[in-house]
Amino acid sequence: MSIIVDELKREIQKIKMQLSEQVEENVRLTGFKTMVMEKPENFDAALQIQNMDVNNKILSDDVATLNNRIRDLEGINQSHQQVNGKLQNEITELKEDNKKLALQVEDKVNAMRKSGM
Repeated sequence: MSIIVDELKREIQKIKMQLSEQVEENVRLTGFKTMVMEKPENFDAALQIQNMDVNNKILSDDVATLNNRIRDLEGINQSHQQVNGKLQNEITELKEDNKKLALQVEDKVNAMRKSGM
């Protein structure tokens, strides 16, 4: 179960890195857009703005998609942690039961030895 949790953590980290890169790209594009808007004569304004709008739309969609995926993975991770916790409790109970049974068997064997069997 911990393998799944570790894999999900790695995937969440990878998605967060992608999100960070895309946010950084969005900042650069926003800065470039500001430069173009301030001095459009220095740029082929129509083409540059159109490209930036397209890129910003793509980035916005990607960011939204990544945020949704992160929420989904965090939910899955939480679910797996709950299942893992329940399994750990069951393992602890089974170990305790096993110790009790071992003591009962030992008591029966000792009783049989005393009775001469």
